[in-house]
This record gives sequence, C-alpha cells and structure tokens, in this order.
Amino acid sequence: PFNGWYAITEIARDLLDRQRYDLAEAVAVACNIPQTKMDVWRDDVQLQVHKAILFSFAKASVSTVDHHTASEAFMDFYSDEIAKRKKCPADWVWIVPAA
Repeated sequence: PFNGWYAITEIARDLLDRQRYDLAEAVAVACNIPQTKMDVWRDDVQLQVHKAILFSFAKASVSTVDHHTASEAFMDFYSDEIAKRKKCPADWVWIVPAA
C-alpha cells in the first residue's frame, strides 16, 4: 500500500483560496503583511503558510512534500519511464500541483 505524503501546495490552497477557507487576509494581518492594490501580497502570505505547514508537519513527524520536490521526483520518474517504455503512463497536467 501507498503510505503517501501531504502536498503543502494543496494544504495551502485549502486554507487560502477564496472558494475554500479564504484565510489569506487573516494570515496577512497576523503576519503584518501589507495588503496592497496589487495582489502580490498574496504571494508573501502563501510563502508564510508554506513555511508554517512544513514546520508544523515536521514537528508532528508527518511527511510532506513541497511542489519543487514533487516536480523533480516526477521528472525523474518520467525520464525513467521514457527510457524503459518509450512512454509515460502519467499525465503531467494531473500530476503537478498548481503553484
């Protein structure tokens, strides 16, 4: 069986996306991140949430993966599949999480 891991990108999206928990503004206030007319402040919020997820999951000894590591692992898998089978049975669009 697959024992898996949590992708921090998906956890952060659950917390921050407007159609989900929509906590971006609350996190910005809590972290003293100025909210400007340009939504770039949301990137800073997302980074702080990613750091908090990594820290808290590591403290609880729960496995996580960031989107950079997941992408690199998929590219290694993809290269191996192409070398062995000349095709890959996975679709990149469905495998790689949105950043």
